[in-house]
Amino acid sequence: EGPTRLLFGALNGPEPLVLNAQMRFAMALMGAVTFGWALTLLVTFDAAHKLGAQAGPTWRGVIASAGAWYVIDSGLSITTGFGVNALSNTALLAGLLVPMLASGVLRKA
Repeated sequence: EGPTRLLFGALNGPEPLVLNAQMRFAMALMGAVTFGWALTLLVTFDAAHKLGAQAGPTWRGVIASAGAWYVIDSGLSITTGFGVNALSNTALLAGLLVPMLASGVLRKA
């Protein structure tokens, strides 16, 4: 429970933190989903890189999916009292978009 308590403490969420069976399940499920999403993006980036100039739709799909995640995750974080998470989401989104836009992959399509 240590890492979970540390994370929720850093996010300044509402207290008290209750780590019952349902919360443990939700946290485990979200960890698995996040890991799967990361692997999916890794494969997508590799495929888009191999497609070269023809990968514009793939890159735009990545941007659309990241944008949808950002709006939903940040909105729910703020609504549920974990607004600090929206800041880390912003950093993650910038970490995706800035290099992608700077690389010019969208202009090559």
